[in-house]
Parts: sequence; C-alpha cells; structure tokens
Amino acid sequence: MEEIGTSIASQIVEKPVALIGRQLSYLICYNCNIESLEDVLKKLEDKKNDVQRSVDAAKRNGATIKDQVQSWLEDVSKIFHEAKELLNKVKGKELENKVNGKELENKVNGQRRCLYGLCPSLKSRYSLSRKAKKIAERVLDLKLDEELSNNVANPAPLQQLGSIISSEGFKGFDSRKYVMNDVLSALRNEKTRIIGICGMGGVGKTTMVREIIKRLDGTNKLFDDVVMSTVSATVSIRKIQTEIAESLDMKLVEESESIRARRLHERIKSKRILIILDDVWSELKLQDVGIPFGDHEGCKILLTSRNEEVCNVMGCKDDIFRVQALNEEESWELFRATVGESMNNDPDLSDVAKLIVEECKGLPIAIITVGKALLSSNNSMNGILPCKN
Repeated sequence: MEEIGTSIASQIVEKPVALIGRQLSYLICYNCNIESLEDVLKKLEDKKNDVQRSVDAAKRNGATIKDQVQSWLEDVSKIFHEAKELLNKVKGKELENKVNGKELENKVNGQRRCLYGLCPSLKSRYSLSRKAKKIAERVLDLKLDEELSNNVANPAPLQQLGSIISSEGFKGFDSRKYVMNDVLSALRNEKTRIIGICGMGGVGKTTMVREIIKRLDGTNKLFDDVVMSTVSATVSIRKIQTEIAESLDMKLVEESESIRARRLHERIKSKRILIILDDVWSELKLQDVGIPFGDHEGCKILLTSRNEEVCNVMGCKDDIFRVQALNEEESWELFRATVGESMNNDPDLSDVAKLIVEECKGLPIAIITVGKALLSSNNSMNGILPCKN
C-alpha cells in the first residue's frame, strides 16, 4: 500500500515538474530555439526552390502539377509567412533593446524588476522562443515524399495525329505520325534546346512544321510565342530578323544588323518562345540574328534542312528526326485524296494514275502538285487516259 502511495505521489510531483521545466526551457533556450528555426527554414527553402524549379519546368512543358505537390507548396508558403513575421519581431525586439540600452539595464536590474512581476522582456522572450520552437516542429513535419519531389507533375498527353488531310495538305500517315510525335516529345523535354528535321526536298518537312505549329497553338501552354522564318540557300540576316520581329509585334528600324540583333535578343529573352528556321542550307550563326542559344532556357529552336550534316553543325546532336519519302500505299492514298472521286469504278484510270504516282518517288509535294494539275487541265481524271498507250 505504501508503494502504491509513493508511486502516485511520484507521478503527481513529476508531471508539474516536467511542465515547469519545459516552460523554463523556452527562456533558457531562447537563442537556441531561434537559431534552430532559422536553420530548418533554410533547409526547407532549399527544398522548396528545388521543387519549384521542377514545377516551373513541368508547366513550361504543358504538364499538370500534382495536387499533393501544389498543396505542399501552399503549406510551405504559409509557414514561411508565419515564420517571417516571428523573426521580424525577434529582430525588432533586439534592435529596441540596443537602442534603449535595455540589455545592460536588464542584467543589472533584472532580479529586482522580476520580483515585482514586471518582466516584459522575459515575457516577450518566452513567447517568441515558444513560438519559434512550435514553428520549427511544424517545419520538420512538413515533408514531401521523395517520389513526388522527383515527379511533380503528370505529363501532358501528346496530341496524336489523325488520318484526315488538313487545310495545308498534311496527312497523318504512320511515316509522318511517329516523326511528329517524336518532335513534340523533344519540344517538351526541358533539356532540349535545338531540334532538327531533315529530309530531301519536297518530302514534307515544311508541311510537318506547319502542322506542329497548329498543335502547339492547340495546347497554348508550351510557348508564349511560336515564330517562323524561311532561311533558304541565299541567307539574308536582315530578312530573318524582320520575320521574327514582325511575328513578335516588334519593329526593327535600325540599319545595323548587330544593333537589330541585340534588340531582338533582349526581346526573345523575356519569353518562352519556339523559333522555327525553315529550309536551312548551311550553318547559320544564331548570334548574328539575335537568337539566344544556351543563355536562355525558355528559347527553343526547330530547324528543317535537306542536309543532315547542317543539323549536326547547328548543334542538334541526338535530336535529329528524319522524314522519309512516302511508301507506295501512302503515295497512292495521298493521290486519291487529292483528285477526289475521279477514278472511282474506272480500272483504266486507276492503272495509269498508279504509273504517274510511281514517278513521284514518294514525294508529297510532287504527288499533290501532279494531282491538282491533272484535275485543273480537264476538270476530270479522264484527261490522263491517252497516256496509257
């Protein structure tokens, strides 16, 4: 019985003592608690910056940020705001003590003033220390799963190509669909800066690029602006500068190409932008035009060329996509889509047309041009029948 009583008495005494000890620790460990708070906030800030960079990169790629990540960032912002207010009070109190000379006065008269219950400095230190301790504990609990840290967003679905001819004459054949999706994936890759599309003349590089522009317009997230300039065999820096500037609602009035380049460079650096350089025949010095390359992550370049070596020289490296000629089946389908129903139920017309398509060597521009020419010459495919003999 005596042991039971002793145990109960011990517990009755221990709990108040522990409580008093914890309360006193807020006064004794004032500096320690403030420093600990600053330390955990610094670590949290580093983590937040890493996550925010990943979020910004994902948004530029059109991805959707995961709800858990968004909630974590919001919680971090709230606790930073609360901690900042507290630390500002701490700094304000320290400054006030220095200005009024209270630090020395507190040391000399502290005991006498405390005896009268008049210790505003100690009360303030207690309150600030306690709040700092509580906020630090919440910061330590504010963790983001490592998997979410490395994968902050759900990737934006790729726009798949259909099998219907667009207004520009693009058709989603398999030989085009896979290349198109690869290019779109490369554009969404944060590390990719310059992409090349190569293939022989008339194979459909420019048409594919125009289709890419349409799909990017549909997403309206990946870039602020998409601009295009045709370079061609005879390079004109001024012409390229003017075409890019006009697409950005910018007027270049300077005569000097270098000054125009600097102005264009500054404008482009303020945007997430895709610059398309079509029909590049030889190496183009991007700095001469005013296109930032390497010093602005928001700028990507997509170029087309007949020569794969040009893509290599321009720095496309592993991001070179080759557009091949259409196969026999695709060539025939494109020709039929171009001429419409003119060949229906007429085997003779079909045989002759296939010979014509074969001569086009799988080049879409040749197939479409020949098909339209035959239609306009007689408004009917019957005009090619004499060719059979």
